[in-house]
Amino acid sequence: MLLAAVLFTAGAASAQKSADADGNYVKVGEQVPSFTITMLNGKTLNINNLKGKVVLVNFWATWCPYCVQELTRFPEEIVKKYAGKDFAVICIDRMDGKRETRAKVEEFMKAKGYNFPVGLDDGGKVFGMFATSGIPRNYVIDKDGKIAYIGVGYDTAEFTKLQAAIEGLKK
Repeated sequence: MLLAAVLFTAGAASAQKSADADGNYVKVGEQVPSFTITMLNGKTLNINNLKGKVVLVNFWATWCPYCVQELTRFPEEIVKKYAGKDFAVICIDRMDGKRETRAKVEEFMKAKGYNFPVGLDDGGKVFGMFATSGIPRNYVIDKDGKIAYIGVGYDTAEFTKLQAAIEGLKK
């Protein structure tokens, strides 16, 4: 019985993900985790259906001041600038059901006049595939579905790096 418990514990420990210093479970060069998410418009989106495109996956929340700052730049400097068949952006709201609800996200998007795609990560299941904590958090995925860039936090320098990563893959 003791041996079974030891083997179970060892197996569980090896199956657990380990995060890097920035809290990422995923690494540059790895395949993006497979997920399906419900979008604000009620449709579902499967990340695997976006292969062949450069994809920006952004994790954010309405209560996060850095996320809100970063999102003000998205309509012109990300969505409009990189629009086309070979690019997609998915902003995934980290809904927790307390501070963040669908109604709050809808109200935020309407008040700001934003119309880019927003996924609702109820309970943080999708976020938990990527990282432990901390937003805003950006992952640029190449056309083969591999992670090409990871950015954590927001400032002007980080946003410039994000844009450079997108531009480098769109060439």
